[in-house]
Amino acid sequence: MATQLSEENSSIAALASASAVTTYLKPNSFKFLIARAPNVTYTCQSANLPNVQLGVAVQNSPFVDIPHPGDKVTFGEFTIRFLINEDMNNYREIYNWITEIGAPYSGEDWASALRNRVSVFKDDDYNKVFSDGQLLILDSNNNAKVKLSFEDLFPVSIEALDFDITTAGMEYFVGVASFRYKLFTIETLTY
Repeated sequence: MATQLSEENSSIAALASASAVTTYLKPNSFKFLIARAPNVTYTCQSANLPNVQLGVAVQNSPFVDIPHPGDKVTFGEFTIRFLINEDMNNYREIYNWITEIGAPYSGEDWASALRNRVSVFKDDDYNKVFSDGQLLILDSNNNAKVKLSFEDLFPVSIEALDFDITTAGMEYFVGVASFRYKLFTIETLTY
């Protein structure tokens, strides 16, 4: 009985110290870095922390199916929103990256892309397809506190831009790009 009470007291003390957090995560304190598209880095307005999902194996039963943890983790798409420059250089970085991977112009472009894709794993052309990215979470002093590292990131889409002469007021275009990647890791930074 005494052992159980001391365990409960230590659990309560641990909860009390854990709830003494003085600062909370703010949705507008981040910085996105990607080597393959540096102009997007400086105009990034929002970024999502993708979902992570563990597969489930189901054991059949005549009564209730019993779920068991699976052995495969899947990561959701990583999406960013960024202000588009007047010369569209940041939009074109993503656009060119996608079209260089997919090569939609001709059969010769397609054949060249296939050759490059095959050689991507053998030489320095790897950076033409993939890029590592980082989402830095900033603290209240705007210092990087947490680093999310995306490994082998590549764009899968960039949303359409709708030009409209009837738009009232001054609005700026925001590009939305989605990426896939091998995995992401989370690391606490200490200085």
